[in-house]
Formats: sequence, structure tokens, C-alpha cells
Amino acid sequence: NIHSIYEMIESRIIVEPKMSRTKFPQDKWDIDTMMETVRNIGRRLNPGFVLDESNTDVYRNLIYWLVADESMTSINPGNGSRIAGRLDKGIYLAGNTGSGKTLAMTIIRKLYPLFPFVDAEGVKVKWLEKRADEITEIYAKSGEIQQFKQSPLLCIQDLGCEPNEASFMGNKLNVLQNIIEYRGDQPNKVTVVTSNIPLGHSDIASRYGERAQSRMVEMMNYLILTGKDRRYNIETK
Repeated sequence: NIHSIYEMIESRIIVEPKMSRTKFPQDKWDIDTMMETVRNIGRRLNPGFVLDESNTDVYRNLIYWLVADESMTSINPGNGSRIAGRLDKGIYLAGNTGSGKTLAMTIIRKLYPLFPFVDAEGVKVKWLEKRADEITEIYAKSGEIQQFKQSPLLCIQDLGCEPNEASFMGNKLNVLQNIIEYRGDQPNKVTVVTSNIPLGHSDIASRYGERAQSRMVEMMNYLILTGKDRRYNIETK
């Protein structure tokens, strides 16, 4: 009967449990100390690093995300309004060239081991990070893509800098589109992205398709770094 058919189907479906976050009590951390830590790490990585009106809000929300604090907010890519952050989701950090996206993720990656996601067995989840063009190059050389699909937490730096397609043994593939669509259907995967392309921009849909764009909106908190090219400003001081 139909009931036994449903039971048979459900018995063959393996659903990996979602990763969990540890909400750190306020007596274990405070935002001012964390921001000072960000400033110190930033200056060690780049002596010209400053927290100012262009990046302070982004760093605050990255910290709230990191420590699983409900104070986090993100941006609605459809209308630009401020909305509540989703602590079990990833991050899409957009900004112009030189605005500090890579540095921001480097700082967060250094802090991440103190505030990691954990899997169903309580094991800390590792942070896997690659540039988008490196991922396509790996596929072109070896056909390897599964590590980027299956990693519980994947950070893709500079999405949009890669070629649209890569070919391995004659098999052409839009590698990043394939990875994003797969991960978007997996509630147990967390994806972090930096890009020069705004999340709501038509270039996202044209490069990766509307399905991938929809997945990114659903699985990431959207943040924007504003301001001029910081690398240029530092070099000309």
C-alpha cells in the first residue's frame, strides 16, 4: 500500500544532520574586545589596516555571526533593507576591488577555531578555503570537485574571477555553478563567499544561472564592504 511505499522510500534516504553553533554567553566575550582583536590582527597582516565607517559595521556582523549572537544583521539583496542575520547560514561578502574582502575573511578565519561550527558528533568543523580560480584550475588538472561539494564549511574567495568553464578530459563544466547548486541543496553545508559582484546583480544570474543565484540568497547572509580601494590608499600615503 501507499504507506509501506513511503516507509520504504524514507528508509533509503540518508539526511545528514545540520551542523550546530555554540552560543557563547556574554560573560565569555564582548564586542569591544573582539573588535580590538580584529584591529590588532588586521594591523599585523597589513600595517595600514583601520576600522572606519566603511568597514566597522561589516566586522561587527562578522563577529556576531562567528559567536552565534542574535544581534547579527545582514542585507536583503532584493531591496537593500536591513534584515535579521541567520546564524546557521554562510556569508556572501561583496565589495569593490581593494575594499578589504580577502583581509576580512583572513581575519575571521584566524578567529574561527575559537568559535567553530561542530558536526552531529561534536567534532569541530574545519575551514576549507580556496580562490574561485584555483578551484577551476584543480578541476581542469584532476577532475576533482567532490572535496568542494562535500566540505562542511567552504570559503570561496573572489567568486567571479574564474573562467566560466573548465574542461577535464573533454568534459566542460561551469565548476562554481555546479558546486554552488549542490551545496545549496544541502542544509548541512555552510558556504562563505567573497566577490566583486553584488549578490543581486544580473552578472550572478548570467554567470551561474538563476538557480544558483537563488541558492546563494537562501544559504548566505549578505554583507557589503564599501569605500575606496584601500590598497591604493595605503600605497600612496
